[in-house]
Amino acid sequence: MRMYALAKQDLRRMLSGGRAELLLGCAIIMSSLALDMANIENILTELAALTTIPLLRIRPLLALIPLCLISLLWSIDIPDHLLFTAFVVYLAIQYAVACARFLVAGVLTVEWLLLAYVISAEELFMPAEIPAIVVELFFIFFSVLVGLYRRKVILERETSRKLREHVEQELRSSVARYLHDNIARSLTIITMNAEKTSLKTEDTEATQSLGSIASMGRSAISDLHQLVEHLVQENPSDTSKILGIWHTESVMETVKETEKLLIDAGYRVEVAGIGDGIRLSRESETAFALAFSEITANIVKHAQTSAKVFISMAETHETLVVEALNGVGSAVPSIENKRTRTKVGLESVSRRLQGIGGTADFSSARGIWRATLTLPYAQD
Repeated sequence: MRMYALAKQDLRRMLSGGRAELLLGCAIIMSSLALDMANIENILTELAALTTIPLLRIRPLLALIPLCLISLLWSIDIPDHLLFTAFVVYLAIQYAVACARFLVAGVLTVEWLLLAYVISAEELFMPAEIPAIVVELFFIFFSVLVGLYRRKVILERETSRKLREHVEQELRSSVARYLHDNIARSLTIITMNAEKTSLKTEDTEATQSLGSIASMGRSAISDLHQLVEHLVQENPSDTSKILGIWHTESVMETVKETEKLLIDAGYRVEVAGIGDGIRLSRESETAFALAFSEITANIVKHAQTSAKVFISMAETHETLVVEALNGVGSAVPSIENKRTRTKVGLESVSRRLQGIGGTADFSSARGIWRATLTLPYAQD
């Protein structure tokens, strides 16, 4: 089965690259050697027609030259028979259509009809040639149909490839965001707690151990940022739906978890308006949890551990607004930072909430950083 699959892939590459037409054209030319009219000049005429196919790959307009050259050579009596040149031209027309070079295919058709029934004809049009012209047009029409079918197959394969790449990138982006929003936040908290505790303890051995933990935490955060930069491209797409498999907490539970985390880290936290029983869709709660995790991470990164953090929530008939304020003035400029890790930061908050019909606004004034998250909320 594996050999069959590999052979099928090779055949597809040959068909898409024109190698199949070249091989078939060579076979046609080889078969013409059995004809009595086969001589070096006539064989070279067929080979000249065959060059139309590779020229289509290089530059489409160059593919019009071979038949013009053959017509010129015929006018000075170098070839005296076209042999199977017609079938080579049919291959070229089919390949031009498959490559979406429809104008080139049309010009090749006109060039060939002029060569076959005007330039190489002993006499101008005769009624007896009508059946031959009809057969010629049938072969050309059949070549166009084959080319259109191949064009359809090529487009389907290209669409499938792009879809596969899109899904792979979605998965890579979702993993990167999950690592950044959850693992990086946890490592940051662990590192800061270790550093803070080491300053308060008088035990030398414990201080060294905590310093080692903090050092390893910083190293792990650095490695994680490098991994995120590797996974996420310049314009990662929204992945809030994929990330829904990782979180099921309500808005209230998320805020309370954040409150406990910040208090444990030494912040003075005040919470207002957080009501029980407010539930949103699973997708909205997931997007909020990951967005609020990023807000918390920015607070921890930029504010002193003694800073005051105020979290409030207000509900209307259609929206739920959650605000977080703290004494940070340096977090907002990071939105404009062009580094990949920052793009996975506060920009991901806006992108994630936009994916569920919400908004995220950030502002900084007089040393107070404000993050306002608005979520769609329909009360019963």
